[in-house]
Parts: sequence; C-alpha cells; structure tokens
Amino acid sequence: MNKNNEFKENDLADEAKKGKRLFIIAIICFLIAFGFILWAAIVQDKNVKNSDIIGIVGFLGFGVASVIIMIKAFPLILLFESDRVWNEYEQKELYKISSVNRNTLEEKLINKKFKPYNGYYKRKKFSFLKDSITYYFRFVDTKTVSGCAKREVNAFKKIHKKERTSCLCLFACLDGLTDRDLQNVKDIGKKYIVHENVLDPHLRENYIIVAVDKTTGEGYFMDIGKKHRISIYHHGCKMIKKIL
Repeated sequence: MNKNNEFKENDLADEAKKGKRLFIIAIICFLIAFGFILWAAIVQDKNVKNSDIIGIVGFLGFGVASVIIMIKAFPLILLFESDRVWNEYEQKELYKISSVNRNTLEEKLINKKFKPYNGYYKRKKFSFLKDSITYYFRFVDTKTVSGCAKREVNAFKKIHKKERTSCLCLFACLDGLTDRDLQNVKDIGKKYIVHENVLDPHLRENYIIVAVDKTTGEGYFMDIGKKHRISIYHHGCKMIKKIL
C-alpha cells in the first residue's frame, strides 16, 4: 500500500472515530435535555424550589449543546462515508458490454419509444421508487473520456428540463480505449455515485458515462450494482442494460 494512501486512510479513520464519538455525545446531551423537562414535570407537585427554571435552563443548555456537537460531527461522518463508498467501488470492475454499435443502439432506442430531442434520445418512464425519470441517451465521438464527460454534463445541466428527475446516459465513442480512459470512466462513475448516495440524496439529475471502443464495439461503465436501488444512477444503469 502506498504510504500516502495509508496515511490518508488512517487520518480518515481517526476523523470517523472522532465523528462517531461526537455523535454519541450529541445523543447523550439530547437525552439529558429531555430528562430535565421530564424531571421538572415529575417534581412539579412536590414544591421543589425553582424546578421550572432548572428544567427549562437544563433543557435549553443541553439541547443547544446537542445541536452544536451534532453539527460538528456531521461533516466528519460524511467525509468517512464518502471515502468508504469511493473505495468500495474502486475495488469493482467496470461493467463490460459487447457489440456496441451506434446505429443499432439508436434503432433500439427508437423501438423502445425514445424520441429524438436536440441531439438526445429522450423518454420519460415511470418508476415505483422514483416516481418517474426522464432518460436522455446521447452518442458523442471524442478523443478523451474526461473532456467529453465534462463538456456534455455541463451542456446537459444548461438544458431547460420540465421533468422533475432526469438521467443522462452518455456514450463517449473513441478510436481505442487506454487504461487511463478506463480509469477515468471508473473515477467519474464513482464521483456521481458518491454525490447522489452520500452527499446529496435528493439530487434531481445524475449522469452515467459509457466509454465505447469503436474498433472493437466494446463499452464500459461504472455499474452501481444491487445497492442504492432508489438512486437515479441505479435506474440509469438498469435502463442501459435493458436497451443493450
């Protein structure tokens, strides 16, 4: 293991432990806060001096402390969870698809009731878990995966979309794929998986990048697998497999 990575993992582990400790302390403070209110209610008829004031001050003091500690703990826990999910998918192989031909795929999309729309193939489909998702398939000839993904995702974000939830399935078509291209596909996929499933669960759109080698007809993308079934990314992966 690379020493820098080892130090990074150790630092993240320490931060995670710190976050968990703070979280536990916040819960304890929260329980104590309500304990003060409960105590004040119990002793109300026993003529305990200043019981109301003690109850209110105790509740407010420990309640505020609980909120402050929770706010401090949350980013640390979020950081650790992001790194955990990132590393989990780093260990997975890219999903491989064969016989990827642009013309054939476009015919399949039309047969599946996708409609041409400003360079995309678009279809809105109902989902029990996500109400409905509008899928946008796009095919682009390019020289690099990362550059293509950045341009196309930025362009997609600027499109005025009436739909509440949408997913871009981008096929980046290259004359041959290098190891760096494949790693870029994996890194981009991991980024969008972490973003939706850890950082922003209420995301309204997400993006899946499929790198296609035009010389062999092979394509690769970062499949989310069986986890996070409610996510847009999961639905996008499912739709790609269904079309292919």
